[in-house]
Amino acid sequence: MKTVLIALGGNLGDRTACIRRAIALLEEQIVILSVSPFMETPPAEGAAGGRFLNGVIAASTRLSPSRLFSVLQSVEVRCGRPAVHARGDARTIDLDLLDYDGRILRTSLFTLPHPGMKRRRFVLEPIAAIAPDWRHPVEKKTAEDLLRKLVRNACRS
Repeated sequence: MKTVLIALGGNLGDRTACIRRAIALLEEQIVILSVSPFMETPPAEGAAGGRFLNGVIAASTRLSPSRLFSVLQSVEVRCGRPAVHARGDARTIDLDLLDYDGRILRTSLFTLPHPGMKRRRFVLEPIAAIAPDWRHPVEKKTAEDLLRKLVRNACRS
């Protein structure tokens, strides 16, 4: 079994209900180990829709990274997100594979670890809450370390 981190978020409709539905659908395919507290965040500049609700789950799986990525996309569609969508569109649910057992991998569909995770407070805070010993496979730093760096850099700009 491999340990994975998956980000969940959405900014359309009943965000809490949609995230709960996504977690229930994921539980049909993977073993959920922990669910972070969820936080409300404004959409990134240029993104459509209202405030996001974001969190992270830690899970265990026997699925390959590619198969798990397909499962995430399928759950998004089952939760009302169009299969074809533009970056920045408002969404009922967004599922991102952040880490797959520390693996470093680049495919035509996804990159591990997720390339944006170290710049996203709404990802790092939930990881720090549920996986305090986790280390970024490339940076070799904990989520708390990356979060401190992110906050420090934000204060400088």
